[in-house]
Amino acid sequence: MTEAACTCCDRGQLVLDGTFGLCTSRLLVWIALGVDNGGRGVPVATTLFFSPTGSRFTHVGYDTTILTELLGEWKKWLGSRGGEPFTPHVAITDTDFKARGALLRV
Repeated sequence: MTEAACTCCDRGQLVLDGTFGLCTSRLLVWIALGVDNGGRGVPVATTLFFSPTGSRFTHVGYDTTILTELLGEWKKWLGSRGGEPFTPHVAITDTDFKARGALLRV
């Protein structure tokens, strides 16, 4: 997935979306996709969160700060190529303000 992220997303497009309440364990799944040269979506990262115990709603298990830290660590992990840090030129998500805020910060 690291190679796919660097090939498909660096200086390209990154698509990020989360799914809430995936199972009875109240699992949150974040998936990042890139687009290959053929125009097909390529998974480049998958992240799992568990909603905190006692939360009535699954989506309260994350916030902009958590996503910012996660995306920042992922960006550091991907490193740089040719002296340039990993930098998608376009990031797409839905209307989730938490994800949008994290993308803007990172």
